[in-house]
Amino acid sequence: MKHRTTAAVTLITVGALAALAGCGSGASTSTSAGAAGAAVHGGDLVIARSADSQSMNNTTVFDNESIWVFEQIFQPLYTVTPNGKGVMPWLATS
Repeated sequence: MKHRTTAAVTLITVGALAALAGCGSGASTSTSAGAAGAAVHGGDLVIARSADSQSMNNTTVFDNESIWVFEQIFQPLYTVTPNGKGVMPWLATS
């Protein structure tokens, strides 16, 4: 029984050390401004999506993934007001 306890403690210790080694600080490319919380230009932005867009035909597809792509590409004539209860001009002047 003592052998099992020793083996379990050893495995837990090795696992914890491996996890800590993976979290260790390596060479960082951020500047001191980036470390202080200031904006840093450049780098990669990775976005996880739940599904692919179905189509680029915005007149026939109404899934959220396609709509989000359209919102990033096209600027609408109007947009929703901050309270969400109306619309206001975006590209339109009135």
